[in-house]
Amino acid sequence: ASEEIMTRGYMIPRLSARFGRAAAVAISSLYFGLLHSFNNGFSLPALVNLILFAVFAAFLALYAENIWTVCAVHSVWNFAQGNLFGFEVSGTATSSSVLLTKSADGASELLTGGSFGPEGGLFVTAVLLVGIGILILLFRRKTVAEKVLYEIFVKLLRRRRNRDPVHARKDLYATYARNTY
Repeated sequence: ASEEIMTRGYMIPRLSARFGRAAAVAISSLYFGLLHSFNNGFSLPALVNLILFAVFAAFLALYAENIWTVCAVHSVWNFAQGNLFGFEVSGTATSSSVLLTKSADGASELLTGGSFGPEGGLFVTAVLLVGIGILILLFRRKTVAEKVLYEIFVKLLRRRRNRDPVHARKDLYATYARNTY
């Protein structure tokens, strides 16, 4: 969770204010990937996956509009990978786990991640790309919903301009509630 607070909670808002949201996501994601560069088994696919995870986490934080969802996802990911399944977590082996999971003999390190763990393999690349795609779709849906709500508010305010402001506000809240729930 400390990585999330530093990269998504601190870096993204600061970088967004100066360079824009896209640059903030890109810079913080690259930084997140490079933070792991001295871990055991680090490789180019591991770097790509770490950057993809960072992009996923940034999109999730922006979509959820909070950092705590991302902290929970990252913590559960690491816990399940290491303490539950017994895989290496970003090149760090766990001393004990509920299940002892190992790659099959002769399994491709490119697919499994080898000594870095699943985060360094192409299976995780596919999962992360799907996750990023889902978040992009959710962003589009959220953006469309926000635009519709904004248009409803503007129309109501124009229509109610000559009425008592207290009644207009009550009508506005009632319309918002009908269209949100």
